[in-house]
Amino acid sequence: MNKSESIKEIASALVEVQKKITPLKKDKKNPFYKSSYVGLETVLPQALEILNAQGIALTQTVGSDDGGNTTLTTTLMHTSGEWLSDTQPLLLVKADPQGQGSAITYARRYGLMSAIGIVADEDDDGNVGSGTVHGESGLRIEHSQTYKELEARIKAMTRFDEINEVMSEIRKTPMNYSEKKELNALAVRQGGKIKPSE
Repeated sequence: MNKSESIKEIASALVEVQKKITPLKKDKKNPFYKSSYVGLETVLPQALEILNAQGIALTQTVGSDDGGNTTLTTTLMHTSGEWLSDTQPLLLVKADPQGQGSAITYARRYGLMSAIGIVADEDDDGNVGSGTVHGESGLRIEHSQTYKELEARIKAMTRFDEINEVMSEIRKTPMNYSEKKELNALAVRQGGKIKPSE
């Protein structure tokens, strides 16, 4: 992840964004995998409404890495001038325009959802294997050990580079969406408490 020198204002704004996020209904079917998902045309308008209300703009641009591989960069820009961005590779199933278009749409959807903590309902994404799920009652079962370790690290952080490191680790670590969302929100709040170095 890349970011502006200070993220205090955008961190505070993202906390307000995440307070307004609710799970989105899956509105698309993937006949090949016999699964459902939420489409970009559903995610994007709802995300922009919440982001823009807090002074945050979104861009998602296609580029390439040093090896010539196609990438997508998702950037959140705040009216204060602060910003956060992350780049992900585009994984093409077919090396043709249609394959690239599909990869871009897929990456835009998941890049945006992971950047601000949006989840689709009934998306277990590893919940069953993690031992940390919401039952029918809506009560949370014990947090995973990984969650507890990351939570403790975040609460002890005093430097922006540490926040950057742990947010990158959260994205890569196998956990359910609820835990990732909570840890991202905690990291953003902790980042807002850190004073920029003189």
